[in-house]
Amino acid sequence: VTVKISVTPQLDIKAGHKLVVLLDQKSAAEAQSAEIALKAVERGAHTLKVQITDAGGHVMKESAEINFQLHRGPSAAARKAGK
Repeated sequence: VTVKISVTPQLDIKAGHKLVVLLDQKSAAEAQSAEIALKAVERGAHTLKVQITDAGGHVMKESAEINFQLHRGPSAAARKAGK
């Protein structure tokens, strides 16, 4: 799952600011770029929130929480087998 984040004004990377992505209320990724790839997200219902933290890890600002549903189609092997 790729998360694209719009931050205005831009992060102050020199001051140690970073983005923290919370998936289902747990830290799933940290980055200083506006595009973050989350790995191994299970199918089903999830919540997502992004926080901006300072160099000490203190939350400076956070987004509203969003809900999403992840669906996965059959794998290539299953499609080839006709399942």
